[in-house]
Amino acid sequence: MVFFPALFLFSSSVAKVLGAWHSPPLPAPRVPAPAPVVLVVFDEFPTISLMDEGRGVDPIRYPNLARLAREATGFALPSRSTAARSSRSAILSGTIPKSSQLPITADYPQNVFTVLGGAYTLNVFEPVTRLCPVDLCPAAAKRSTLAVRIRTLLEDVAVIYLHVVLPADLTNRLPPITQTWNYFVIRVDDPYRDRAGRFREFLAAISAEDQPALYFLHTFLPHVPWTYFPSGRQYVPGASVRGLNIRAEQWDDDDWAVTQAYQRHLLQVGFVDTLVGELITRLEDAGMYDSTLLVLTADHGAGLLPGESRRDARGPHGVDVLKAPLFIKAPHQRRGMVNDCPVRSVDILPTIAGVLVSNYRTRWMDGLWLTILTALSSRLRQARSRVRC
Repeated sequence: MVFFPALFLFSSSVAKVLGAWHSPPLPAPRVPAPAPVVLVVFDEFPTISLMDEGRGVDPIRYPNLARLAREATGFALPSRSTAARSSRSAILSGTIPKSSQLPITADYPQNVFTVLGGAYTLNVFEPVTRLCPVDLCPAAAKRSTLAVRIRTLLEDVAVIYLHVVLPADLTNRLPPITQTWNYFVIRVDDPYRDRAGRFREFLAAISAEDQPALYFLHTFLPHVPWTYFPSGRQYVPGASVRGLNIRAEQWDDDDWAVTQAYQRHLLQVGFVDTLVGELITRLEDAGMYDSTLLVLTADHGAGLLPGESRRDARGPHGVDVLKAPLFIKAPHQRRGMVNDCPVRSVDILPTIAGVLVSNYRTRWMDGLWLTILTALSSRLRQARSRVRC
């Protein structure tokens, strides 16, 4: 009886989930002009939610993001897929994920943390992925010990098993298995708990240092549940959204309920704008804003049409699901522009490496160095603020 559980736990595919992986031997990057790097990945953030009638960032609703748009390069980023873990892995690794890969170091040994880890101090807030190796991010290893990983793995397997064998009407009371790739029962680091507090904890870690630093945050904003006013005040403590079947990721046909939900979504996007303003202020107070490579993006968007899926990109709402914002402010960049050239989430890491590291080869990545596209476009656009391809 002991043999089969042991065989399960120590099989190669399961062992990589349980393991605490160290960084692979990579050549130390040569950074001729070290610049702080701030990479923030928002969650479930459709580009259209930012737009005014001129297809720009609405300066009335979102003054801080509008300021960033004036000082950075904005791209219309199509997410590779609606699978959140795949999109996040693509952003952090610069490679197109395979269906068999999980967002862990074992499957993505070369990623933004291992690329910069030899030359940069890492301040990583990574609530659901595990791409930062334990030797570079020891605090993450302390939060998720081997005992915790084994327990949660067995709990996750039990939940999946019940979803498979029970009739549909009985699975409604089970924890959903479509919102994340692990920790269905107990979240070791629940990304939905105190999202405002976690963002501000990330801001508090930003400081001017002698050694260059990478500050990374993945935040579940403006993801449902929508509970924040733009000021940051919470008005609804619960997780339910009227008109949305969260387990089926499906909107009801009730136009009014979906319209109300959309307004709540926009209020929470307003809070994202408030937090972006706090981030900019923090960087300015530390004397870092001008020299920082600042990247703000999201893993995917969301559909907000009555009777349609929230996450399935097939249908009239597909562009809302797939397109997410991407802003890149290069060090010492002062003038913004909009670049309509095709970009992908896998282009973000090659761009970071290309800006910072003079001797780093990105042939193993599937993405392109976007600064090359931006430079070419800048020479072509002359006085224009928008580049169309």
